[in-house]
Amino acid sequence: APDSAMRVLQKMYNVNNRENVSECPIKHLDERNICRPKSPTKRTIRNLILKVYVQVYILFRPPLLSMTLLTTLVTFSNMFGYYGMGLWLPELLNRRNENASLTTTLNTNGAACLPEFDVKLYENTIVIGIVALFSNLLAGWLSDKFEKRIIPLVTLLVGGISTGCMYWVNSPLQYLIASCIFQSTMSISNIALGSVVVDLFPTDVNAIAICTAVMAGRVGA
Repeated sequence: APDSAMRVLQKMYNVNNRENVSECPIKHLDERNICRPKSPTKRTIRNLILKVYVQVYILFRPPLLSMTLLTTLVTFSNMFGYYGMGLWLPELLNRRNENASLTTTLNTNGAACLPEFDVKLYENTIVIGIVALFSNLLAGWLSDKFEKRIIPLVTLLVGGISTGCMYWVNSPLQYLIASCIFQSTMSISNIALGSVVVDLFPTDVNAIAICTAVMAGRVGA
């Protein structure tokens, strides 16, 4: 009924804007303009494919084309850096400790090269993974405290700065800290980007939009 719908809208306005229901701009509902539920259509594979095609067609044509390309490019780049750097960070940290002087090299006398597995490599991987896990929990808290569009911008900036700092760090501990900062910020930005994509697109295509962005990210990974 229009009265029940009006009360629901006023309640939503009160909760979202923290204002009195009397300030709600909608004063009444015209019953003639209320959409009636349509009879359910038969679900077939053809109808499903056609529905997906229509959504993809809307997504890749103006005015949503530029937004689609931007979100897929950002997600692709983010996942590429997150998984690419994450794969090599423990090994790079391990190789920083493999510095040998000229005297040490000359004194090897053709000794056999035996494979060695440094325990530190696994310890560093575990530490980076734990930090990334807690950053996923932190992302949910940040989404309620800050603007959703600000979180990816700040985290990507901090992640880029931490990556640049890896070139100038001197100790393994500093390198590990920079690696943890990079992984945690990239993890938070991945989660925040998903919520941003949902808000950027209309309701009828936001599901296919987030799927397209995630697919681009997986290709980058």
